[in-house]
Amino acid sequence: MRKLLFISWDGPQVNYLEGLFLPILEGLRDQYDLHIIQFTWGGDPQANAVLATTFRNSGIHYTRREVVRSPNVGVGTLKTLWRGKSFIRKYIRTHYIDLLLVRSIFPAAMVLGSLGKGPTERWIFDADGLPLEERVDFAGMNPGGLIFRLLKRVESKMIERSDRVLIRSVQAIPYLTKKVDSNIFQVVSNGRDPERFHPGPWAQRQDMRKEWGLTEDGLALIYAGSLGPQYCLDQMIQLFELVLQARPGSILILLTANPELVGRLPVQLVTNILVKSLPAREVPPYLAAADVGLAFRQQAPSMKGVFPIKIGEYLLSGLPVVATLDIGDTDTLLGGENACLLVDGHTPDQLKKAADWIVQVVRRPEVREAARRLGLERFSLQQSIDAYRSALEERAG
Repeated sequence: MRKLLFISWDGPQVNYLEGLFLPILEGLRDQYDLHIIQFTWGGDPQANAVLATTFRNSGIHYTRREVVRSPNVGVGTLKTLWRGKSFIRKYIRTHYIDLLLVRSIFPAAMVLGSLGKGPTERWIFDADGLPLEERVDFAGMNPGGLIFRLLKRVESKMIERSDRVLIRSVQAIPYLTKKVDSNIFQVVSNGRDPERFHPGPWAQRQDMRKEWGLTEDGLALIYAGSLGPQYCLDQMIQLFELVLQARPGSILILLTANPELVGRLPVQLVTNILVKSLPAREVPPYLAAADVGLAFRQQAPSMKGVFPIKIGEYLLSGLPVVATLDIGDTDTLLGGENACLLVDGHTPDQLKKAADWIVQVVRRPEVREAARRLGLERFSLQQSIDAYRSALEERAG
């Protein structure tokens, strides 16, 4: 059995490794001896221990490497990258790794620095989104500056060296390279397990809605995911206010790992907005009990390369979706679907259009059924497993 090493770099606010990649890797266990090296920092020690146990119970070799954060983030990152190169080189030789699956730019830098062409049979680069362009759009990084140019060079070299590059949107390709054959790129979905994300029993749904204090006529809008400038929290709240005017007693639920970014809510909405940080396993019942899922993103060049994980979760849970137009391949995948409304930005007119659609449409059983069907058709876990398996096995071109 061949040995596959997955390398990632994750902040403590995200659970991509457990929530997104663990189910995919579990689907590959029949063909590969699986190894993970995760570079991360902070987090709750108990939760970190639970994560390690989860991987061990899944038959996956898991190693956590602490990202140094002192004397400052920049110097600590450089220290981590320098030490990580040696660690990865030794790990690959010690464990006789055959294939590399590398996610994001910092792991790519360590792999390139430690292996060159490397002894491994096949390299797969998971270029999830456009992280450098996202830092330009939302974090003030200078696209002409030294840091951007260095990291972009790492990204380009990794793409040139890789046998396959995984992306979430075909629109990402022009931002990633102008040199290599586009045949090396393969679009993969952020697939979710339909056995975890599903509409749920009616009684359980009703019990949860009572627990929320939702009135008979009230609607439950829900957002699950990260917060920050690109996620349009203010616009989601404005949309909710419009829905609340039409349906008093409605609620907005914000499920996020960084609730501190919600800030001070409008006084008149405090009792109607529920903010929670939940373990990944507790999210599905919340989605199943809601009425509509929100997937707003600020339209920007960096958003061409993403596809929000939450959209698949919403649809599989039977939730109609309100999403932003021109985000990754959203237009192609969701445009014209009865269970989806795409808004072109978040102007007052577009928010009013969305509020009217929510009030009129989302309670219809046929719309919820259409959402589930669409989720199964385009965002199932098995589709993602098959795509990763294909990328690991096939030669480019």
